[in-house]
Amino acid sequence: MTITLVGFGQDLTPLAPNRIRHLEDIEALVETMEAETRQRRGALGAAGHDSVLTGRTGPAQHTRWAPHLVLLAAQPSAEDAVKLAELAADAGRLGIGYLVGTETGDLPGAAWEMEITGQGKLLAPLLGLELDAQLLPAAQQRAVVELFVEADPEREADGPATTPPFLVDISEQGRPAVYARLVGPYEIIGLDTPDGERSALLHEALALLLLHREGVHPRVLSSALWPRGVTDDVRDALLDRLRDWLGADPDGTPRLGRDGTGRLTLAKSVVSDLDVLRSLYHEATQGSGAGSRAVRGRLLTDALVLVRGPLLADRPEGRYRWLGHEIVDAQLPLLVADTGLALCEFHMEKDRAEKAIEALNAALRTAPSDERLWHELLRATHATGDPDRLTGLATDLIGRSGARGLPPRTEALLDELLPTWRDAIAAVG
Repeated sequence: MTITLVGFGQDLTPLAPNRIRHLEDIEALVETMEAETRQRRGALGAAGHDSVLTGRTGPAQHTRWAPHLVLLAAQPSAEDAVKLAELAADAGRLGIGYLVGTETGDLPGAAWEMEITGQGKLLAPLLGLELDAQLLPAAQQRAVVELFVEADPEREADGPATTPPFLVDISEQGRPAVYARLVGPYEIIGLDTPDGERSALLHEALALLLLHREGVHPRVLSSALWPRGVTDDVRDALLDRLRDWLGADPDGTPRLGRDGTGRLTLAKSVVSDLDVLRSLYHEATQGSGAGSRAVRGRLLTDALVLVRGPLLADRPEGRYRWLGHEIVDAQLPLLVADTGLALCEFHMEKDRAEKAIEALNAALRTAPSDERLWHELLRATHATGDPDRLTGLATDLIGRSGARGLPPRTEALLDELLPTWRDAIAAVG
């Protein structure tokens, strides 16, 4: 399960860095969950399932999504409450749940209501429950978070409370010894392909480690690769083969090592395209690209070139099931969309509509359901001055929307850019 938190004040991400996401406000939540809702709906439709429950038992189990719980402790406005109700209306079959704390009980679209009384009771009449409500004071909450922070071996004694993202050297001098392409079909450069039936297991183990640069305990790795259980000697034999396969750096240091807590870690000479993508976007928006337009454009362009499709797009059925418990499957499309939007903005500043369209189409290969990308694609296409092309894009959007039709904001944008779009599409149809 993954969890998204809004309105909890202190960042609780250290409790489970790979499961918990902390957003600043309701606006960010709505934007994020609209994108994820479209992604899940599209994935279910492509797999031929009507809900995540049938998806977990059907022939496309390897594409399943982890359950996602959204906890909202901020009071939504009336407008935000309606948006949340629209998201929640289809959330059940998508494996998403929303728990919203409000000052009153008139939240639209709520399926269940629980009340915390002034006497400290939690009441859920429809469930026949009357319980003592538990309150965790702020001091105790901070203490619990600090327990997890102190237990993190990656944290320096005087360093920040949360580990920064793994960033790689994106200069020519930082060329890795082993490079894995995960964003799209899985491919490894710099290593020979292992012989025999163990190749798939070695590839999967390496992918897990690449997605957890902070390290993975051997027990966690074995439970991911063998969810029904495995003996220690079989696990250790795999680790020996993985260590031999990865080899060592020129100084003799094995590329697969262990930290002080026993977690398996990869050397910095083993890098994935996702590491590079994150590093390029970070450098473009928060590093040298923030103060140099030319550098920003180059970095964003280089980042988008890495995008070849969904994460591990060709993963075999029945394997990589641990991905269903990771938040990265939801984070990657958002990262790609943010990169595409930033590069689109870069080109539109100079009225380069065709370049902007190219950037947006590249991002849509990994984030095909991100409404923000489609909106900017409509604006960039409108900027070409070709109404027939804009009509064609609108027709394509309607076809993708299916029986639900276009989202209201997309319709409103089309009304602004091409007031005659309905008549034009009817004529084409």
